[in-house]
Amino acid sequence: DLHSFPTRRSSDLHIVLLLAALIALFWPTIQSLIVEWRDQETLTYTHGYLIAAISCWLIVRTARRTRGVVTPGWRMVPVLMASSLIWVLVYRAGIELAHQVLLPLLGLLAVCVAIGIRNGLRFWFAFAYLYFAIPVWNVGNEILQSSTVVAVQLLLQLTAVPAYVAGNMVYIPSGTFEIAGGCSGLHYFIVALALAALFGEIHRDSTKVRAYLLVLAAVLAVLSNWIRVYSIILAGHLTEMQHYLVRVDHYYFVYGDRKSVV
Repeated sequence: DLHSFPTRRSSDLHIVLLLAALIALFWPTIQSLIVEWRDQETLTYTHGYLIAAISCWLIVRTARRTRGVVTPGWRMVPVLMASSLIWVLVYRAGIELAHQVLLPLLGLLAVCVAIGIRNGLRFWFAFAYLYFAIPVWNVGNEILQSSTVVAVQLLLQLTAVPAYVAGNMVYIPSGTFEIAGGCSGLHYFIVALALAALFGEIHRDSTKVRAYLLVLAAVLAVLSNWIRVYSIILAGHLTEMQHYLVRVDHYYFVYGDRKSVV
């Protein structure tokens, strides 16, 4: 029946089929995201696969809670068509971030057309969650990097570690550290926000509580990154740059080598 979904099972099936159609139609965008998720150099969006899986789970979860007879939202068809046209234009223009940003919106609009605006809007969080896997967060990387440099400089001064900071370079008697863009803590920041947002959604918290969770997650992520970077520099200072975290591989703590990139 094109006009209604009389059972929950039927609604689930239509949602699954709709997701499959969206993946097929907008596969170029998904491919571009997969490139980001597989980037083993910056590692910033390697959590993307997990975010996508959680988003799909949230969509199915929301579909199972959609009960009763629902009708298509024909009024959203022009909006979906216009948005799809914009997607084609930005894709053909090679504006990668633009068509990536449009993907969750197109998914939500398609659901609104399929099962009605009122029911479709219940899926807003499930689709919005995908933004944690889309590189829109790069705009904040420089801010996080600068704040890390300032915070580490202050910590070094407070603990009497001899250091000279110029730009994002930290010079200590034993060697040199560069607090590069990849060490801003952006990855941890995004993941912390994603976890806080998911926690609030699962527990159906109020908007106020969700806001508190997001702020707390952001603060803890930033603070932990500051401490991580400071700890690497301190380890280099105390061990004449011979500590494992400085000499070998320590992305999951921070970065570095003898001219260490933290």
